[in-house]
Amino acid sequence: MKTIETLLITASVFLAPAIANAAVCQVDPSGSFGMPHATIDDAIAFGGCDAANSIIEVYCPAGGCTHPSATISGLSDITVVSAELWGHGPVQMTNSYSANALSIDASTGIVIEGFDLITANDRAIEIVDSEVVVLGLPGLGRYTQTSGTTGVYVEGNSQVELLYVGMTFSGTGLEVLTGGSAMAPQVAATGMVAMNNDRAAVVDGSPGPVLDIRSDYGLAVHNYVMRNDEGIYAGGESDVTIDHTLFAANLRLWPGSPLAPVLLEVDGHADMTLRNVLIYDNDAKPNPGVQVPWSMFRWPWSCGGSPCLNTPGKILEHGSSGMVEIVASTVIDNQTDLVFNISGSGSGQMIVDHTILAHNWGKVFSMSSFSGCPPVQGVASYFWDNRVNAAPVGCPPPGIGIWDPAPISAGFTPDDVPGFPSIPAPFGDLYWVTSYEPMAPYALPAGLYAGPSWAVDGSTIDGDPLDVGYHNPL
Repeated sequence: MKTIETLLITASVFLAPAIANAAVCQVDPSGSFGMPHATIDDAIAFGGCDAANSIIEVYCPAGGCTHPSATISGLSDITVVSAELWGHGPVQMTNSYSANALSIDASTGIVIEGFDLITANDRAIEIVDSEVVVLGLPGLGRYTQTSGTTGVYVEGNSQVELLYVGMTFSGTGLEVLTGGSAMAPQVAATGMVAMNNDRAAVVDGSPGPVLDIRSDYGLAVHNYVMRNDEGIYAGGESDVTIDHTLFAANLRLWPGSPLAPVLLEVDGHADMTLRNVLIYDNDAKPNPGVQVPWSMFRWPWSCGGSPCLNTPGKILEHGSSGMVEIVASTVIDNQTDLVFNISGSGSGQMIVDHTILAHNWGKVFSMSSFSGCPPVQGVASYFWDNRVNAAPVGCPPPGIGIWDPAPISAGFTPDDVPGFPSIPAPFGDLYWVTSYEPMAPYALPAGLYAGPSWAVDGSTIDGDPLDVGYHNPL
């Protein structure tokens, strides 16, 4: 499969396509250039671009244009690229003869690059039993946006890479399902945005599909899950890893949204790992909560009024027999009833490692459905200024201490953050944890961390040890 790294290195080939023995088909959906093919389907059927290593270029005039539905089926090593990458207008795709805008089935080595917007009545992009790379327009400072009932749908024996792809204003932003296949799909997403969807992502099935949301290249390619009614669901035997991702301004209770929304739901036998994530201000109140931490409104000041009314939702619903692990992350100022609900319907296995849990307005660990305390383990993690750390009170997870990381700073609600669909400027206002490792009287045991000094100031180069709390990898 063509990897993202190879594509980035060789991206200049698209400026002057010249792959040996490959067909190059020029598609002109607006009829502005007099090129021989009006659609991608026409180039495949009549232009000879069904052969391996073919390139299909889609041209639009300066103001942009729209391409109808396209289907790639049973083909290998085909690249479909927007000519906007070398100075022409933006290309949008929408559905015409199919409910989907772009359908890819039983194909390998397919590359879709540089499209501005892909929108459909059903699925913007549908990928079944195929190997596909979808790239946005990082060189132009934009994502490829998708929108439909599902933004990007992946099923069966598929391997998919997404780079700078946004899933917006969809029923489900990203859907990764086993379907009827004996093989599970695998999706790797870097620089991903899920914004303004009913649900950000669903990963479900047996054998278990894999979703790896990853980024460790710098601020510009963090992942953003923002302003969705609900977040990410992992069910069946799925395995979800979420790295360097900002979860903010979700669960806002817009009209028609669930009355008790969930940001992260892990069910069945699924596993989920959250690493270097910031889970900030996910509740019904679009206020800059960092300026109004819970302790400012506790009794006897305002707890009888609206500041203390929580959103009837959860940050994490863990009812899986699998494992949930949260590493080097920050969970701050979520005004929800429950932060982590550890359900007795699963085994409740959970590890919270080098993580800050600060200024949350509900129960951080809710474990009342267990007879006894669930298997939850903390590792060098810290509570600070939460309304309730654990319920029942006799079950605080071992390995979580109390430390004030001084994370509070002036800021504004993430609902007002500008930038999308341009690649956002660094969310400097959201990197709340700015102090160094705990000093006396909260110092960690000597010798616990080998190697060079470490910090959570958002700029210090880190060594081998993990940071406490969300950090910028630079």
